[in-house]
Amino acid sequence: MAKGMNVLVVAPFYPREKHPYAGIYIHQQYKQIASRLPGEHRVMAFRRYLPRWMGIFANRLRADVNARNHYTWDGIAVESVAIKTLPKNMTLEWSRVQMEEAIRRAVKRAKPDVIHAHLAYPTGLAACRIAKEAGTPCVVTVHGWDINRVPGLRAKYRERVQECLLSADMVLAVSRALYDSVIRLAPAARARVAYIGTDIDRGARNPAHAPRDPRCLQIVFVGNLVRNKGVHVLLDAFLGFDRGVLTFVGDGPERNALEKRARKFGATERVRFLGRCPHDVTMRWIAASDLLVLPSFIEGLGMVLVEAAVCGTPVVASRTGGIPEVVQDKVTGLLVPPGDADALRQAISWVADHPTDACTLAANAQAHVMERFDIGKNVDALIADYRRVCACA
Repeated sequence: MAKGMNVLVVAPFYPREKHPYAGIYIHQQYKQIASRLPGEHRVMAFRRYLPRWMGIFANRLRADVNARNHYTWDGIAVESVAIKTLPKNMTLEWSRVQMEEAIRRAVKRAKPDVIHAHLAYPTGLAACRIAKEAGTPCVVTVHGWDINRVPGLRAKYRERVQECLLSADMVLAVSRALYDSVIRLAPAARARVAYIGTDIDRGARNPAHAPRDPRCLQIVFVGNLVRNKGVHVLLDAFLGFDRGVLTFVGDGPERNALEKRARKFGATERVRFLGRCPHDVTMRWIAASDLLVLPSFIEGLGMVLVEAAVCGTPVVASRTGGIPEVVQDKVTGLLVPPGDADALRQAISWVADHPTDACTLAANAQAHVMERFDIGKNVDALIADYRRVCACA
């Protein structure tokens, strides 16, 4: 029997009733860790709320302060810590201070053999600092936004991210593109590429399928409705395509603007907004669709593309970040330049006009994902990393 180890997973977000899709890939990875590595493992996640003195601005996040501090999600016990959120230019640093206090308490109680934090800043830096105090190894997974966006916000944030990357015992980048960015920021970082992956043996796995009816293509987008995801570009491309239905699965600050634009062009019957859905429901939507589109301007990897491959659904995505590691143009899907609505519309039309070829791309994608993105294999490598950093501590 494998030697046991106690792991403390620290995540900036984790699935819960109000946000069932938040941190879903962290949860999937943790479930595999818990099933493969004996020990007393714990999950600490954070939820934001605005202090009451901020008045009407606090309404949007105020309810989260009263959410449960301990809950179970899919059989996993989670400690949920409420942290106060301030205006944008102050939030990250104040969040880090509060996270450090919570992690310090958790480390004293649990005495973990290793801490595994997600996102370099503020979560990862907070975990690294407390791990150093306790003499505990710390592994940090970087996901994209923390490396590609945060360092450019303020010089101090860049320094904080670099501190995390250099103090972590191991940095895991979810894509090769992200790994390259890590090394540019902190050349001395102990880092490797570590795809999170997905459960390719799950029942949701389907044979690759061609569009059922090219005259009415069922198109799905899954993710946060934010500008960086290219949702406006997708809607503009779709409005010039008259042979289908577009479904947005997710929510976010751009939803109202998207709905307004769909109404303006008389497309309300062809454009649907489902809001956030549980992961199993989302997977069923992907499997039932003819095409998944991810038109992001920036992306660490694009795990939804991996899930689309598991479901046998063809994909069109932007050529940015780690996406080309999943989608090889005209081999496992189609790639278009970020922000190019005309190119995106042409790619969507190609899928509708070439259903057999689209099915071949989806089959190639499924084979590629089974080889590179099997979560079981990837978690075995992660556990080996845990043992390696513990041996060096």
